[in-house]
Amino acid sequence: MITLDRLLCPVDFSSPAHYAMGYALNLAKEFNATLMLLHVVEPSPAVSFLLPCTGDEQLLMEVPTAQSEARLSALVDEVRSQGIVAESRLAEGLAHREIIELARTWQADMIVIGTHGRTGLTHALMGSTAEKVVMKARCPVLTVRPPGHTFTMP
Repeated sequence: MITLDRLLCPVDFSSPAHYAMGYALNLAKEFNATLMLLHVVEPSPAVSFLLPCTGDEQLLMEVPTAQSEARLSALVDEVRSQGIVAESRLAEGLAHREIIELARTWQADMIVIGTHGRTGLTHALMGSTAEKVVMKARCPVLTVRPPGHTFTMP
């Protein structure tokens, strides 16, 4: 029998992440599991490559981080209002690395992650966080595509 006590659901406030969170909520209810919502603020390529390292980069990250904290707090409140035990974490770094590390240290039983379904050049340039998490996570990963997503073979 499968037991799920700890579910990790990364959220980037996109519609695919919101849809995946619906799956995570249902699983948390079914298994009486704790749901951890994680949002990762990734450094902007412009911040990383175009600005000299003067220490001012941190100032550019404070506004997105403050906004993310508020949105994440509202999500946790919404989840808790449904009777689900929920926690949240805000991290800074590369999304796939932060997701995998938190899943390991928090001892998540499963990661529930939305996928944007990018293909072609967009996928090549941006990569796929979900794909990297599936390949490197130690626990099972449920990837969720948003409704209406179509995949075409190359």
